[in-house]
Amino acid sequence: MCLRPVIAPPGYLGGVLALFALIAGAAGAVAAPPTLERVGDEVFLGRSLSGAECRLRLLARDRKPQVSRLGVFCAGRKAAAGEVIEVARRRASPAALASDSDWQRRFAGVLACGEVRMVRILGDVSAALRRCTALDGGWPNLALAAHYAGRTYLMTGMPTIVPLLEEAMARMGEAGAGGGQVGDRGRVAERIASLEAQVGASFSLIGVQEIDAFEQLRRLGNNYNSAKDYRRAENAWRRALEIQERLIGRDQASLGDTLAHLALNVSNQDRFDEADRLFRRAGPLIERSAHPDHRARLLVYRAFHAEQQGQYRRALDMVRASVRLRRQGETGKDALAHSLFEAARLLLKLEDPRQARKMARDALDNYQAAYGSTHWWVAATHDLLADIEKLLGDNRKARSHNGKAVAIRRVLFGPSAPLAQSYAQLADILTAEGRRGDALAAYRRMAEILLANPDARDGVGPAPITAYILAALRQAARDPRRRAGLRAEAFVASQLVRGGAAAQAVDLMAARLASGSVEIAGKIKSLQDARERLDGLRQALAAEMSKPTKLRDAESEDRLKREIKKQAEAIQAIDAALEAEHPRYYQLIAPRPLDPAAVAALLRPDEALVSFFVGEDATVVFLVRDGAVRANAVDLSRQDLTTVVTELRAGVDWVRNSGADFDTRLSQKLHQILLGGFAAELAGVAHLIFVPAGPLMSLPPAVLVTEPIKGDPTDYGSVSWLVRKHAVSVLPSVHALKAMRTQTTGSRASRPFIGFGAPNFTGRPEDDSARRALEQGCLEEPEGADRAMVRSLPRLPETSAELRTIATSLGAGANAVVLGDAASEATVREVGMRDYRVVAFATHGLLPETLNCDMEPALALTPSDAGGNESDGLLMASEIAALELDAELALLSACDTAGPGGGLAGESLSGLARAFIYAGARRVVASHWAVLSVPTVRLTTGIFERMDRAPKDGYAAALRRSQLALLNDPDMVHPVIWAPFVLIGDGGAGR
Repeated sequence: MCLRPVIAPPGYLGGVLALFALIAGAAGAVAAPPTLERVGDEVFLGRSLSGAECRLRLLARDRKPQVSRLGVFCAGRKAAAGEVIEVARRRASPAALASDSDWQRRFAGVLACGEVRMVRILGDVSAALRRCTALDGGWPNLALAAHYAGRTYLMTGMPTIVPLLEEAMARMGEAGAGGGQVGDRGRVAERIASLEAQVGASFSLIGVQEIDAFEQLRRLGNNYNSAKDYRRAENAWRRALEIQERLIGRDQASLGDTLAHLALNVSNQDRFDEADRLFRRAGPLIERSAHPDHRARLLVYRAFHAEQQGQYRRALDMVRASVRLRRQGETGKDALAHSLFEAARLLLKLEDPRQARKMARDALDNYQAAYGSTHWWVAATHDLLADIEKLLGDNRKARSHNGKAVAIRRVLFGPSAPLAQSYAQLADILTAEGRRGDALAAYRRMAEILLANPDARDGVGPAPITAYILAALRQAARDPRRRAGLRAEAFVASQLVRGGAAAQAVDLMAARLASGSVEIAGKIKSLQDARERLDGLRQALAAEMSKPTKLRDAESEDRLKREIKKQAEAIQAIDAALEAEHPRYYQLIAPRPLDPAAVAALLRPDEALVSFFVGEDATVVFLVRDGAVRANAVDLSRQDLTTVVTELRAGVDWVRNSGADFDTRLSQKLHQILLGGFAAELAGVAHLIFVPAGPLMSLPPAVLVTEPIKGDPTDYGSVSWLVRKHAVSVLPSVHALKAMRTQTTGSRASRPFIGFGAPNFTGRPEDDSARRALEQGCLEEPEGADRAMVRSLPRLPETSAELRTIATSLGAGANAVVLGDAASEATVREVGMRDYRVVAFATHGLLPETLNCDMEPALALTPSDAGGNESDGLLMASEIAALELDAELALLSACDTAGPGGGLAGESLSGLARAFIYAGARRVVASHWAVLSVPTVRLTTGIFERMDRAPKDGYAAALRRSQLALLNDPDMVHPVIWAPFVLIGDGGAGR
């Protein structure tokens, strides 16, 4: 990394020039080369030792202080790879300049440097050289000081560009001296050999592109963290860490800060044990760091980690320690402000608002001193002060701070998650004032942003959406004339929340699909570039607006506003083109909410759709039928719902609780809470479409009990199961109904069936350790998962008979069943999957809840010894989505979606189903727990037999009848036997 002045904030350059005025003295004028007359002019300089083409650019020149400052910019790197400062000849020797001068003290805050060594450059020019390491990143740098042609040259840069720094000095000296000859400039090979001998050959081989990639990943990680997109932030920091470890080793002090950032973003996803391990590795490295702020920053990040585990006092102690370090050290006001901000936030959580206000005001003063009045941290501090003043009962001051945050975020971010959050905060303040109508208007402004910018949805989270939905429903209860419209508004709002394992799986799947498609990748790159340009314009406008009034340029502000508007329109155009040209891909990344009228138009007369929204403190159930939407908000928190679903699943988890009873009374109570208010609307519904959320994604709707239990609660044959009243199918989202129902053509596949099962695994059926290890591991290695571990998964010999029976019932030959070593990823890719109407995988499923790094669900197959992750035995969701299917149905027969230790991971079912549906399957049948072999064969083959008898009734009806056939068998009445499977996709009758 080069000297910080190259990427200096506004206002810094003048300080640099003034500084060098002091060391220049009163000698003659300084001249830049004739071709570099104006700031921004540049000339081709040559190639770096790593082969990058580099140019010399004039960055600043002041004739009165007699200072010229130039940067060396190389292809593949946005920031300068090096810097040349030319001043009038200094009396001090080059050694003194490199070891004890204002210039040296300036770069000492950025670089950690070794002893001064005297070297020869340009053949016979004596120069002082110091081998340095960038405090941020740990990259090699060199500092060089020399007198040449009557001037002093102070240079810093990567070792790969040192010959170019010499060339720049020679050109500038020639220009100033009237074009005198420079000895030995042609002996490049000797200079390179000399340089490598002085600094070490390996030290000079790191190219500008690799360092630029690292710096961009750091910026990306910070940006994603600021937007609360912690999974993407984690991925960026992991990639940054990989670059550092590969180039400079695993034990360099500078890795500590990268590890701390990575640990923070892992902790932000509630993976606390993994974050602990990363923090423990970061600690000793940071103790060795010469960076003035790494220790304080580690304390702040560990405080975040403690806070997220409810350890507020411990977190506050660490933040206060960071405040002390930053007050005593040489860090800037922005770093101190950050610690003060976090201390204020924790004090607010600990219900000490007055002390919190004091800290927050101190933070605001420091942020404004560091950044001016228009900066996103300034906006965040106004947000915090608004919360504090609201708690203290001063809503007027709260609205004032909120208004300032809104104004800053509108300029900096436009329609984004931060601005949406500010509108949600305003709604909360207005609600506290009793201004419910105004509060609802503020929520609508938030919703407008989220509707227009799907990327903003992850950054807002469910809490403001929950408040909006409840506010709309309360208003509907008070205003009968507007009730239908307000319920519809709440229904649309309920579709704005993203997040969770399913969204993560879909995001990764979308990213990998884009990387494999030139057309999609081009559109995505154009979109990203346009957004980056928009961000730059917004930042430029913010910088202009933060100037004192007398220095602001109205013409520049107007021009920037016009360019921002033009760029925003360009983004909308690219986005619209992506949706029009690649609709299936667009449905993955940005599904648009459907209003009740659109849903009703897609439903058949005997169908109803039930959609669930699960907030932290409340659950809302929506029912759409006959063109109308009903809504019911129930006092059931996410945690309460998790507890109920976990208890119900314990009764069907015979792997861990052999022969357990299913709690039918608890199931009936849950049904009454969720659906009891809709009894009249559900009368006559033959097909009920569920759109579950949160914990409900881990529970098949068929096991809900619709009537109170009379008699023995374990007399399962007499229980009023939901499946006795309705055929049921599940959708991963409301919008998926549109995607399903607008795909009107049936499969044109020529072959009836292909099934993959009984992979060549070696583990005992009762030994689940290999699967747990895989689920808890990281699958980002180039070679993919540990093949030995995949092979040691529990054997599934019974699946071969199941697949053969299904093949027979569908009229397929023996070669339609692929078993053992042949049940591999390679076979899946080679057989021509598009030719089969039904595809089946009878194997283990691995879940995104615990696939920590990739966060994708996967199906386990037989691994091969070939290299690469395409043969590691894990068929990832993104790999499934890249297949070409034309299937009526995909059957995932042994895909146990219960998480390790009995945890819930039903969302992974949604992510896996979306992969198959994207690939071309119209529906997916998958299981919610480990299934029993004999009844599973009866159930799955029964689906196809009943479809053959009554194809117009649809797959949901076929699944229901197959389940009822088991229920009517006294030996098959336990729900562990008949209830594990759900139909995901369009289960309705044919048109």
